[in-house]
Amino acid sequence: MSSTSQSWQQRLVRLGRLRAHLVLTGISIAASVLLTGVFFWIFEGTRASLPLFFLPAVLIPATVAPVVVGWVLDAAVALDAAHRESSERANQLAAVLGTAPVGIAHVAPDHRLRNANALARALLGTDGNDRVSWSALFVRHEECAVLLDAIAHGESLRDVRWSWNDRDGRTRLVRGHVAPIADGRGQPDGSVVIFEDITELAALEAQLARTQHLDVAGRLAGGLAHDFNNLLTIILASTASLTRRGEAPTAEVEAIDDAAKRGARLTRRLLSISRRDLHAPVVEPLGTLLTETAELVRPALRSGIRLEVERAPHRAPVAIDRDALQQALINLVMNAHDAIAESGSIRLTLREARDAAGSQWLVLGVHDDGPGMTPAVLARAVEPFYSTKPTHLGTGLGLSIVADTMRRHGGRLELASEPGRGTDATLWLPRIADAPAAAPRGGAAPPAARDAPTMALLLVEDEPALREATERILRHLGHRVTGVESVAEALRHVDTGATPDLIVSDVMMPDATGIDLVHALRARGCEVPVLLVSGFAVADLARELSANTNVAFLPKPWTISDLQQGMRALMETTSEPAGG
Repeated sequence: MSSTSQSWQQRLVRLGRLRAHLVLTGISIAASVLLTGVFFWIFEGTRASLPLFFLPAVLIPATVAPVVVGWVLDAAVALDAAHRESSERANQLAAVLGTAPVGIAHVAPDHRLRNANALARALLGTDGNDRVSWSALFVRHEECAVLLDAIAHGESLRDVRWSWNDRDGRTRLVRGHVAPIADGRGQPDGSVVIFEDITELAALEAQLARTQHLDVAGRLAGGLAHDFNNLLTIILASTASLTRRGEAPTAEVEAIDDAAKRGARLTRRLLSISRRDLHAPVVEPLGTLLTETAELVRPALRSGIRLEVERAPHRAPVAIDRDALQQALINLVMNAHDAIAESGSIRLTLREARDAAGSQWLVLGVHDDGPGMTPAVLARAVEPFYSTKPTHLGTGLGLSIVADTMRRHGGRLELASEPGRGTDATLWLPRIADAPAAAPRGGAAPPAARDAPTMALLLVEDEPALREATERILRHLGHRVTGVESVAEALRHVDTGATPDLIVSDVMMPDATGIDLVHALRARGCEVPVLLVSGFAVADLARELSANTNVAFLPKPWTISDLQQGMRALMETTSEPAGG
């Protein structure tokens, strides 16, 4: 529709029906009278013939013009409405195309760009209607050939993926759809090509796949670690039984005991993969941990990288989960090692610090003189699965695990880095004002003297070998022990009226959990103290321990000293121990 036709019809519509009738009728009468006057002059009319000439010139237009004007106005109104509807639809279509999260382009058979929204122009790298240079856009020639063939032959393509070069020279992953279209006469008129940049989506899909793999690995690791912890507990309990009271353990027993403890540290690392590990901090010197970590990682470093340890004198007590914190330090050192190209240095430091609020901290530092990080990389460094390393060299979980470890210690991880100036990673650990003594870790040492009163104990453990070994230890300590293999059997024992002084129960069992046992006992009105034992953390365990003062937890694998201390502490915190 031309701009002229739009102009006259819009003017008529704006003029209104009555005024248009009057104006157009007046114009037609005036034109008729003028034309009649011309004819009157040409044919030399007389005064007597004036009515014959001019009455029809006035009456006929006055009669016919309103009818004709009505038709014209109806047509003008219809045309104006059609024009408005067409304009509105065009504006709506433009708005839809402009806000669509995909690029949409109409490409002619000669590959000229006839129309496109902003996203399509950005992906195609053109602002005009020039020919699209497909070969410059595609990374792979074979992918480009498939698209060109589809446009040339009017074929459809759906959900194809292309490797694409954007304006900045970066490689993007684009999902495309191609559909042929026809003009108003039904003739082929090129193709509509739809582009969708799915680079970030593909990264998220890969991250989800890695998460699912990690979850499966975590479940397997958790199950293996649970069973392995049971075996280690049997070994530790049995080595203690091999040593007579008052005698020092033999070298063979000490070697078995030491190997079992090393196995326990390995299970902690397996459980850290599944995030089912137990956070059990004890007060230990950080200086020793720093030195041992340096000795552990030094053989894994390239020859051109120096590892130095700097320790400032300190007396600040701090409670740490030794294995978790050592793993965090190893992650930081290996990250620094991978960042340094050929040669350089890594420093491990330890110092005391006080923050702006006056709180006292112990600060572990890992400093390297590598290439450093850009602000963009630094901002995302601790995001899970974010990594600047090739896929086969890193999962992007290292710094995320370090940050999580520090949160569990009540501290924090701080990163400072600039391109060309290396990276400083600092672990802030809160100082303890009045630190409790470290938990005793008796290994193969014989049971201590019977300084606790003899008790009637109910042992709930589904693993026969572990139940028998634990029964032997408890009887050796002078207690009366009844061993059962399930929660149901434990409840039947209590229902007979033989209420024990204390129950030692595994958490994970086939028929129910130790937490279920606690709930069932409390529902019966039985407030007997319960010592729950497990090799990994259970989601409901922390809530159960905080809600019940007569429920405590002992991690596997335990030693005799651990077991004695756990039972004694639970009995001391129970206000009214049940008699039996």
